[in-house]
Amino acid sequence: MVTVGKTSDGRPICKPLKPESYFATYNDAYAALVEYNKNPYDLGTAITMQELYDKWLPEYEKTVKSTKAVTSAWPYCSAVYKMRVMDIRARHVKGCMEEGVATVRGREQHPTATMKNQIKSMFNMMLDYALEYELVDRNYSRTFNLTEETVKEIQKVKKECDYLVVYVHWGIERNTQPEAYQREMGHQYIDAGADLVVGSHPHVLQGIELYHGKWILYSLGNFVFGSSIPETMLVQVSVDAQGETALSIVPATSSAGYTRELDVGKKEAFYQKIQGLSDGVQIDENGKVQVQ
Repeated sequence: MVTVGKTSDGRPICKPLKPESYFATYNDAYAALVEYNKNPYDLGTAITMQELYDKWLPEYEKTVKSTKAVTSAWPYCSAVYKMRVMDIRARHVKGCMEEGVATVRGREQHPTATMKNQIKSMFNMMLDYALEYELVDRNYSRTFNLTEETVKEIQKVKKECDYLVVYVHWGIERNTQPEAYQREMGHQYIDAGADLVVGSHPHVLQGIELYHGKWILYSLGNFVFGSSIPETMLVQVSVDAQGETALSIVPATSSAGYTRELDVGKKEAFYQKIQGLSDGVQIDENGKVQVQ
């Protein structure tokens, strides 16, 4: 019997549960349960991309505060909705990025540069999920680099300078957590030779990360902008003769087109907030950023 609800006076409503199959022995039933748990969502090799998306999205929702980056990217990918997951190749992912069309506010449009990043990141994660459940033997979305041109430019410019700062327009507006593609791109830029990566566009503060000894600041907030979000910060960077970077932040507030340093009494709470948005980072009373 299984409880399907309650009566008006709180008594359980029970109905008989009809089994879908039978097993002759306990061992046979247990073996079937073990096999099922290897693939609990009944993901077969004939599953389409739309079916994969419908299965994967609820799992992804459990790990993030917002799925806007994904749900806004998926409409550009209608060309692959009915394709089998096992048939997806890099050219199909690139096709969605370059030729996808979605209706936004009643108008058809192609992906912007930021949206292309979101589409690539979404395919990376979806096909990682498919790989985990052995629906594919390779994630073809990860066989090409989204930022190839930028990476090449970083490698070229690095040979001509002592210290290279890469300033990036990325992320989702008002989302305090970096998207997966932001982290991926930030790491790629550091690997290519960037000494410091600074992000903008979300209009809110995002965290700080130390990657391979180099700092990534995902978003500084609004420095001068007519917005209801006043929190922002400045960054102070000093570099020694060996190229080692010392990083400090200066808390600030912005309103009515003016930006000023935050009052001393409010700085501690600001530092705590940035620490909370970051991983493995500690900020002292003077704003110096260090590894925790």
